[in-house]
Amino acid sequence: MFKLMIAIAALAACANAATVCTTVYANADCTGDITTAKSCVSGSGGCGSVSDSCVLGFKITCAACFPGDAQVTLENGQSKAMSQVTVGDRVQVAANTFSDVYMFSHNIPKSKAEFVQIVTEQATVRLTEEHYLYVNGALAPAASVKVGDKVTLANGTSSTVTGVETTTAAGIFNPHTLHGDIVVD
Repeated sequence: MFKLMIAIAALAACANAATVCTTVYANADCTGDITTAKSCVSGSGGCGSVSDSCVLGFKITCAACFPGDAQVTLENGQSKAMSQVTVGDRVQVAANTFSDVYMFSHNIPKSKAEFVQIVTEQATVRLTEEHYLYVNGALAPAASVKVGDKVTLANGTSSTVTGVETTTAAGIFNPHTLHGDIVVD
């Protein structure tokens, strides 16, 4: 099983930095055409109870990173759910390379969020739209990935994207490693 290499943008100034985005839809139940481009703001503070809320056509999301059931590989070879990762864990960040988790910019187990599910010939990963990964040899947000793109796997090879869809999952987690990257699922 191959895993995807994900870049963690170490831009958060503090462990509880948050980015909240709003998208405006034509219908009050957040369906139909998007009438206003997504608008995001970043600042200090957690995402609190933000869980892909829809209020009168305004969809509010917390720009986090991974769902709680996403898996990482520890240096001892064991897999661990993202919801169980702690500061100090040594997680895989590249082929045969591990690094310490030193902080979380999001650690919200009781929330739900919308994730982009990227399926390749060899792996699947779920992450938020704004989260970066290696696509066609460069860093790109998950929302920009399309079928036919090449994403970088944990072993350094690339794999062709065969599907991209949106899914909802429990938990919002974003561990940061000293290396800067993390291998997920």
